[in-house]
Amino acid sequence: MADPICRWRNTSIKQVSEFTQILPHCPMRKDAARAFVEKQWHEWDGGNDFFRTPYQLAAQLGLYYEDDTMFYPRFDHILSINEARRYIEGWIRRYYIPNPYTGSIHYDGQPIVLNSQLYQAALSGEFELDEFFRSRLNIDLGNKDILTNILNNFSDIKVEDGRFSIKKEVFVGALISQNKSDDKKAFFDTFNDIQIGELKVNTSDNSSRQIIYYGAPGTGKSHKIKGQLEGVSKENVFRTTFHPDSDYSTFVGAYKPTKGKKPLYGLNGDHTVRLNDGKDDLDEDIITYKFVPQAFLNAYIQAYRKPNENVYLIIEEINRGNCAQIFGDLFQLLDRDKTGKSEYTIKADADLKTFLENELGESSEAIKDGELCLPPNLYIYATMNTSDQSLFPIDSAFKRRWDWEYEPIKYKNTDWMIDIDGLKYRWSDFQNEVNTRILNDTGSEDKMLGDYFVNPPAKVISYNLFRNKILFYLWNDVCKDGDADIFPTNEKFSFSRLYDEDSKRLIVSMMDKLGLKPIDNSTEDK
Repeated sequence: MADPICRWRNTSIKQVSEFTQILPHCPMRKDAARAFVEKQWHEWDGGNDFFRTPYQLAAQLGLYYEDDTMFYPRFDHILSINEARRYIEGWIRRYYIPNPYTGSIHYDGQPIVLNSQLYQAALSGEFELDEFFRSRLNIDLGNKDILTNILNNFSDIKVEDGRFSIKKEVFVGALISQNKSDDKKAFFDTFNDIQIGELKVNTSDNSSRQIIYYGAPGTGKSHKIKGQLEGVSKENVFRTTFHPDSDYSTFVGAYKPTKGKKPLYGLNGDHTVRLNDGKDDLDEDIITYKFVPQAFLNAYIQAYRKPNENVYLIIEEINRGNCAQIFGDLFQLLDRDKTGKSEYTIKADADLKTFLENELGESSEAIKDGELCLPPNLYIYATMNTSDQSLFPIDSAFKRRWDWEYEPIKYKNTDWMIDIDGLKYRWSDFQNEVNTRILNDTGSEDKMLGDYFVNPPAKVISYNLFRNKILFYLWNDVCKDGDADIFPTNEKFSFSRLYDEDSKRLIVSMMDKLGLKPIDNSTEDK
């Protein structure tokens, strides 16, 4: 028999998190979802076909399933490392074989829940892993190291030298799955009740020192970071925003011309003397050059000066700058070891080395042996607006060095109103309908309207704010190529018509087309 565990050869917590970056975050048409995944995977993995091998692993992990027409993902966001670990710990306790993705395994009877069977076998005195698979399942286990790693790290079973035992006493559930071995929907639903929790970033978690919060415009990415920094001293928070002109010198630092003073001298007979006005010595203005540190270096120095405090570098709009150009060789520092330090150091150039030695001392760990190394207490958080991801695409090598957290649209501002010259519409209804059309017509979440795409005073989106910001964005960024059927189509329409005398009728016509009706003021507060 084929080795049923061979697909787990490269499985890791980080890989589970990475899969949730590749997969869509909402149900999609099967053809659109596959095209989306292939594009994401090509950028991530350098051109290999996702739907040859990796999709089997993702499917066995219960991260998605497909029927004849639709693709259904498990998660609506990228899993953090902690969330991925919780999911896998729940997954291994529910995983059964054979299942729809283990076609080479044949077993007489109902599929067995692997973890529970091993647990019960250990209770009854069976200890040999090979023997268990041969006698119970008629399967040649093959590579034991892979299964051993999974069980030791994520299950209630301990495996050592080919023998297994109970790691801790727990209630492990049913031994037999009631599902049919070829039912993809049932297999997917087996893992529905795994609680991964709504985890906040733990500032003591070694695996979450570099996080990119991403999502559609106005989903609250910066607000999420602000919440993570509650209680952090302002002197330990450093901010920068990337843009197309950003480079290494504006991120790290460089020599810059600065204004200085030089003593003014003159002749007194045959002697040169310092000039003064009778009261104070006189100086002349000169231009000199000085190494000026920027956000990265300021955060780096602060982290070494205060090793017992967490220091945060916040990068807004990380994909609006050329990350390869901006980070340069600092890219190597983003690999962290288990303690949170950079796994690989880099040589500092002469100017940077001299500056750090002057600031922190030649014996400082910050510039030990002339090398840079990120300390464990330096955290780097960034935001990325997915509607702008084409400005400077982030390559796969850079992506892999970050944890990613998706900030979904929550449709929570149900008490916000759009006021069209006295006619009021509910913002969340408009937002939901428009986003549904954007997703259906484009197959993408990138250009959806986030909850805080606008932030109106008194929770009322005025006529002008609605036209000048929301409709302009939809017309110019969403519908310019014929995507998303939002604006009136039963008459010749152009954006300029929203500003003529007939504009109110046109907007009401658009709302009718979207299936939205004005709110009855008499029932609004009921």
